[in-house]
Amino acid sequence: MAAHARLLGKKLFGSDAGAGEAPLLRNNPDVTRVYDGLHAISAFAATAYREFDVPVHIIAGPVDTAAFPASSGGARDPSLVVSVGRVMPHKGYERTIRALPATMRLIIVGQHYDGDYVTYLRGLAKGRRVEFQADLDDGAVQALLARAGLFVHASTHRDYRGTFYQKPELLGLAPLEAISTGLTTLVSNAAALGELGVLPGCHVFETDEQLATMLLAASRNELALVPDVVMHDAVTERYGLRSVGLRLLNMMELPIPCAS
Repeated sequence: MAAHARLLGKKLFGSDAGAGEAPLLRNNPDVTRVYDGLHAISAFAATAYREFDVPVHIIAGPVDTAAFPASSGGARDPSLVVSVGRVMPHKGYERTIRALPATMRLIIVGQHYDGDYVTYLRGLAKGRRVEFQADLDDGAVQALLARAGLFVHASTHRDYRGTFYQKPELLGLAPLEAISTGLTTLVSNAAALGELGVLPGCHVFETDEQLATMLLAASRNELALVPDVVMHDAVTERYGLRSVGLRLLNMMELPIPCAS
């Protein structure tokens, strides 16, 4: 398809959808020269292009921040911790379960893709205040983010069985959506997640011990709070649909439409 577009004289840009690198590209990197440029959704994602002799444009995002507005000012529950994402081993939910203080409760929201992993998590959660929600719609997730006190995204390069994942997170959409609502967020430093630490209200941890310390601090209301609108505006400026769209147009050297 890309070669056909080039033969038709079209501008051509490629991106990484998150799966393993195609053997064709890995064994024949010169194939990428058919592209005018490559688009990476994070600095980490750009590392997949190191061997290619093609311009790489890092344009992080996008996030639909209009769908995740700043909280309307309703009371948040400081004891409620939320994690959102597919329930798969590289998401590292066991890290949060182990570190959860007794005074806090955790809701894990996401479809169950690995039965053995879910069984493992349920066993680990016994005696702790942990709940699994597999079928919440978008509205229910947004409502949950609006009343939670903390969001945790603990993805890992090495899962509970020791399996290594090269690219567990190319962007970190779920934590970005949480931050957009003004929800204080903890993310691991796995893959692209550490890049979110520049956002107000986002804290990065490297080890399970650091996660436990941050959760304990949150349970004692010792984490500095940032106004919801400040967090939302920061995500919109760096990752919002319009911001990313304008940068993509600039990358492709296409006309930028006037603001309506």
